[in-house]
Amino acid sequence: MRSPLRRFLLRQIFQTMRRRVDPAQAAGLDAVVEFRIRRSGGRPADRFHVVIADGRCKASRGTGRRATVTLDMGPATFLRLVGGAAGVPKLVLLGKLRVWGDLVLAARLPELLNIPKA
Repeated sequence: MRSPLRRFLLRQIFQTMRRRVDPAQAAGLDAVVEFRIRRSGGRPADRFHVVIADGRCKASRGTGRRATVTLDMGPATFLRLVGGAAGVPKLVLLGKLRVWGDLVLAARLPELLNIPKA
């Protein structure tokens, strides 16, 4: 994801996440998930926050709230994760994904966001 379309593609992915949240899985949850998608050339990572609260989901480039869990990865790993080709535990074990914060929440993300399994 080095093309000029990177920003557009990321925005579309996060807009889709917002609509795919499973209200039953997210009931009673109040969490902020920060996605850090690294860039080449030492440029700062793209940061997106997904706020899951009251069975709903909001995605934005930032929030005033502290992240409950932070996921840091390269762009190819991000696409594998949101496309359902690999889950959080596998990517962590392979060293492709770094996670800080609530590890259980990180592992639940595919269920919460209805991410299809490949």
